[in-house]
Amino acid sequence: MAALLLCLLVFLVAMFVPSILAELKLLVARTRQRLGSGRSAGAADGGRARRLGQWLTSGFRSLDGVTHLVFGVGVLLGLAVAFAYAGVPFFVGLEPTVRSVSQELLKPFVIGATGITASLVVFGGLLSKYLPGLRGPLDIALDVDNHFREFPRSNIPRARIFSRYAALLHHVAQGHYDHVVIVAHSQGTVISAELLRFLCSDGRHAPVAGARPSVRGRVLPPIALLTLGCPLRQLYAARFPTLYRWVIARHGPVSGPTADDIGVARWFNAFCSGDYVGRWLWSEHPSDDEDPVGHPMIDRGSAMFGRDDAYAGFMPMPPSAHALANVKEVEVCLGLGAHTHYLEREQTTVAWLIDELVRG
Repeated sequence: MAALLLCLLVFLVAMFVPSILAELKLLVARTRQRLGSGRSAGAADGGRARRLGQWLTSGFRSLDGVTHLVFGVGVLLGLAVAFAYAGVPFFVGLEPTVRSVSQELLKPFVIGATGITASLVVFGGLLSKYLPGLRGPLDIALDVDNHFREFPRSNIPRARIFSRYAALLHHVAQGHYDHVVIVAHSQGTVISAELLRFLCSDGRHAPVAGARPSVRGRVLPPIALLTLGCPLRQLYAARFPTLYRWVIARHGPVSGPTADDIGVARWFNAFCSGDYVGRWLWSEHPSDDEDPVGHPMIDRGSAMFGRDDAYAGFMPMPPSAHALANVKEVEVCLGLGAHTHYLEREQTTVAWLIDELVRG
C-alpha cells in the first residue's frame, strides 16, 4: 500500500510541479532568459503557456483513472493478505519476499514521509509566509470543506459569509450608483456567483432570464462580474455535477454558465494556463455529443476575439470595442502562471478588463 500511495504521489507531483514553478515565477524567468532566437516574448510565452495548460488538463483528465487503478490494485493486495492469513500455500510462500522488499525498499520511504510530515507541521507557518504557493493544494481542500459544511446549524460558514456579503450589497444599493463591478478571485468567485444566483431567484427555483439580484426588496444596480482563477467548472462542477449542473449546462454549441444564471449584466472571466484551482468557464460542446450537460475538462475555447483555444489571449489586444459590446460573457487566458499574482502590476490585461467593466 505504501508503494501504491507513493506512485499516486509521484503522479500528483509530476502533474502539479510545473504549475508550482509558474506560481513561483520560475518559468517566466526561464522564458525571458531563453529569448533571443528572433521570436517575440509574447510568442514564446504563449507557446509555453499552452503547453503548461495542456499538461495540467491532461493530468486532471487522468487523475480519476490513476486513482481507480491504485484503489483496484490495493483491493487485490488486501485480498492477497487475506489469503495468506487463511493459509493458502501460494500466498503464504510470497510472505518472505514481500517482507524483505518492505524492509529494504519501503522502510526508508515511510521514514522519509514521516519526517517530511513532521517538518511541515513544525515549519508550516514559515512555509505559508515565504512560499505560499506550496500551501495551495491544502488551502483548496479547506476552502471546499468550509463551503459545504452545514454543522453546527447555528454557525454555518457559508451562511455567515452570504449574510455579510448581502448586507454589503444592500449598503451599496443605497448609494444610487449607475452600476456595480465585482472583482472576485478563487473561492470568492464561487461565493459571488452563488450568492447572486440566489438573490435573483425566489429562493426555491433557478432565476428566470432577465431577473436581477435584490436584497430586502431593493433591486441592486446592474452588476458586472470579473472572476479570476474561478473553480466553478473544473473543481465544483467536475466533482459535484448535480449541484452545479448550471455551470456546465449546454447552450447551443457552447457549454458553461450564462450571465443570466446569476443575474449580472456582464460576466468576464480570466485565468492563467497553469492555474490548478480554476481556469475556463466556457468551451465548445462537441457537435456529436448528445449529452445535454457539458464536460468540465473540454478545453476547446470559443474562437471569439482571435482565441483559437482555451489557452490563448485576445488577438489583437485590446479587442474590438464594438464586438465586445455585443456579448455578455467574455473569457481570456492571461498566459503563463498559476493561482496567484492575478492582481499584480504586470497583469495589464486584468487592469484592462476592470477598466472595461467600470466604463460599463
